Amino acid sequence: MTEQQHLSFALNTGLAHRWREREPTHQKKTERWNGISSLVSHILDQIPAEDRALMTVESWWQMTEAESGRSLEQTFDTDLSIDNDLEKLLNVLLLRSSEPPCNLHGLRAARAIEEAISRKAGYEAKALGQRAQIQDRASTNGGRFLLARSRFCQDRRDRMPNPAHTASTRSNVAHFRFHLVPVDPPSSHHQLR
Repeated sequence: MTEQQHLSFALNTGLAHRWREREPTHQKKTERWNGISSLVSHILDQIPAEDRALMTVESWWQMTEAESGRSLEQTFDTDLSIDNDLEKLLNVLLLRSSEPPCNLHGLRAARAIEEAISRKAGYEAKALGQRAQIQDRASTNGGRFLLARSRFCQDRRDRMPNPAHTASTRSNVAHFRFHLVPVDPPSSHHQLR
């Protein structure tokens, strides 16, 4: 056969129909496989080296499950909990959640989970303490601000010209307004205009 000759063939209609039905299923399976592999890779990155040992994504897929005696690769189609458990595990390790997964699916992450949950609890306690300090400061500073504001308003009233004692009230009030500086409550994001 020369390079210019082409082979062509026709599929049986039934076979072509089954092929088209199989393609989206195969694509979904491949996407799920890649998603799980990505999760496992991220999880392995979070597990300390001494616990992870020589485990890789590929070796994880070949691990034999104790319950079924089959590899994860073989149970992949029937065990739909793998995705959810791995997502929960990664969320715990990344300190997004404190809810550990039901099954670690052979990943040696028990110690990493305990450390992550403990670290997250420490961060949350520290954040709660900081919020309480901020609220305490705000209430204290708020009280000081109200006192200063009340003194300022009293001083302002004392400096305001009394119309009964002045001949030209309009010019004095205009003069007073010219020298009046607006005062806003102190805040970290307040900028002078």
